[in-house]
Amino acid sequence: EMPDTVAFVEHNEFKLFMRSFVCLIALQVSFGWCLPIIVLDVCSIKNRFKGVIMAACTIDGAGQLVLLAFATCGIENSDSWAWFLEHLHINVVEISDSNRPVTVLSNREKGLHNALIAQFPNVHHCFCMKHIEKNIKSKL
Repeated sequence: EMPDTVAFVEHNEFKLFMRSFVCLIALQVSFGWCLPIIVLDVCSIKNRFKGVIMAACTIDGAGQLVLLAFATCGIENSDSWAWFLEHLHINVVEISDSNRPVTVLSNREKGLHNALIAQFPNVHHCFCMKHIEKNIKSKL
């Protein structure tokens, strides 16, 4: 147990795991001291359970990545991103008690754009140049 840590687990009607969200209290508080940048990424779970891990990070004053929150979901789609971003907004961005404009950096994941517009309508959304370069090289 860790007081004030946020953890949500969602089940379906058959009591089967659907997704989870975790944000430690120290990570919530750290966003107020870091750059107003949120880096979003996802990785696939390749074991027998499958699914994806979604992560939100920021950058501290020393230029180091700081994890803000993470979630596990069965699939990467608009619904999963909307759910993750809703919890991220409520439990990290609003908690930081700052009126700073936030910039979100991503690599154009599946379903992220629509969910980002719905949950963070006033943020500036940037794309990772490394991924854009890779896509250009592979398609041209």
